[in-house]
Amino acid sequence: LEEKDDKSVSIEYRGWWMSLPRKISMKNERSRFIAHAGGRVNGKVYTNSLEALSHNYEKGFRYFEIDILETSDGALVAGHDWESWKKRTGYNGSLPPTKRQYDQYVRMEQFAPMDMGILNGWFEKHPDAILVTDKINNPKKMASNFIDKDRLMMEVFSWEAFREAKALKMKGVLLSGNVFNSIKGDKRKKLREEQVKYLALPRKTVLANKSLFHQLKKDGIRTYVFHVNYEEGKD
Repeated sequence: LEEKDDKSVSIEYRGWWMSLPRKISMKNERSRFIAHAGGRVNGKVYTNSLEALSHNYEKGFRYFEIDILETSDGALVAGHDWESWKKRTGYNGSLPPTKRQYDQYVRMEQFAPMDMGILNGWFEKHPDAILVTDKINNPKKMASNFIDKDRLMMEVFSWEAFREAKALKMKGVLLSGNVFNSIKGDKRKKLREEQVKYLALPRKTVLANKSLFHQLKKDGIRTYVFHVNYEEGKD
């Protein structure tokens, strides 16, 4: 269970990992929390917007996950997925849109489109902020389009992309759940051989493999968990 104020997160742990509530300062543990899709803003989630970045930066977040999509003419832009973008904007053309089409459509919530120029401008003004990408699986293209690969972390969706991102020496590479689940045999051995440092997994995957994740923590592998506070009555 989580309760957030402006500068901290109060977490009551109920389960195998801890039984006592404690308050974690976001100032002291910036890397522990990631604002998903930029974080909630004006009661909205999944906005991937400049407004979300600025609002949650003021709340104390420094790690920001943004979904990066590619337009039909090869531009990188922010958006959770093209189908939801289409519904939110009222766009009725073919998908993916061109960059020009993307720029022309303001979402119903009145959040402005965000391309790499806008994203880079925000991160330039906030030099302690870290970008964590989702959706895009092209490390070379992402790294070449972002302002500072030393502040870039990517969730990747294949071993090929993992090795490519690792070779680019960006801040971090998160192995996604589909790649983790595809490992046959000894998962711990494979992760150690590939020198994996970060995982991005659903909460249920961790709960179903508690012993393994205790071992991975000892190996220095950090797991970022999503779908927390996801099921009513259970989280």
